[in-house]
Amino acid sequence: MTEQAPDYLIFGEKLHSIRLCSTHRGFFDPHDHGIDKIYSQSTACWRGYIVVYNCIHNELVVDSLCLQIKERQLINGITPSPHRPRLLATGLAEFYTEGFNYYYENLRLKTDFSGDIIIDQGMQILESFISSGHKYSEDFRQPLVKIFEQQGWPSSILGSPGSPVPKDALEFIKKSKSQTSKLSFEKGHLISQKLLNYGEISAEIKDILSKRSILKSGDKKYK
Repeated sequence: MTEQAPDYLIFGEKLHSIRLCSTHRGFFDPHDHGIDKIYSQSTACWRGYIVVYNCIHNELVVDSLCLQIKERQLINGITPSPHRPRLLATGLAEFYTEGFNYYYENLRLKTDFSGDIIIDQGMQILESFISSGHKYSEDFRQPLVKIFEQQGWPSSILGSPGSPVPKDALEFIKKSKSQTSKLSFEKGHLISQKLLNYGEISAEIKDILSKRSILKSGDKKYK
């Protein structure tokens, strides 16, 4: 099965992908809002929805939602639109959030999330492409080009569509200023944040995965 496309978090006025979290307890679930019939949007989004969170005054809230449903429904009094929020038409989010039939904006739903989140600007996806030798299409390459241009890196290092991403591209990520952070929350409130350099990311991921194993309670929904 293809890996599920990431959710996103607006933090520091920038859109980051959520790379990993220590638990899904307290995160948004459309089923909790009476939406039961959700359909797979694509092989990259088999669960049928993508959530955009925001950290407003150190409080984690649901900001926007991309949803694949047949009949539109109100969430927190908000009526969905067939038009994607402008915020999501950037970087790799542009690639992953197109094609949904309904989009919600400004939901401002509070969360009760307690745990750690690792966020970045989509670099883990590029890393996985490099390590697997995966070939990508022009539609996928263009968002990566935008990210490289934003970072001031030469986009030519990405190679051409239909070919594997050159391994040299990873060196630019390793040498770049880190765009990866670990955020810790308690009942939906931010209690700490840490900017990670490239060498620290693997250790933090192992730490979060170990916390996940400790939190296993037999409830398959949150494993």
